Amino acid sequence: MNIRYKKLSMTNQNSTAPEKYTPESLIEKYGIKTAAYYERLKFLGIKAKKDSQNKAYLDAEQVELLDELHEHIISTGKMEGFSGGGQLAIAPKYKSPQKRVGNRGRYFL
Repeated sequence: MNIRYKKLSMTNQNSTAPEKYTPESLIEKYGIKTAAYYERLKFLGIKAKKDSQNKAYLDAEQVELLDELHEHIISTGKMEGFSGGGQLAIAPKYKSPQKRVGNRGRYFL
């Protein structure tokens, strides 16, 4: 039996319990390094949830968004330009204006 990624909770087809996906299983699923996984979460604005044992997990909706981003990265080679997720569409990154303070060329917000 080939399992693509591990679910924290075992559910059957008739169960209404949400599916939970571990970071380790998703890193393996996408074939990426840990740092790349967390960069993707940050890019999407996804915050992992915690179970009763304080273990991090993502739910099926979050994984679906990660899947869409992964496909975008495969086709374009970058995260920028991704606008998937339907109602969870990602807003473009905002660059805050910087002000030059003093004569030393330091920039502050």
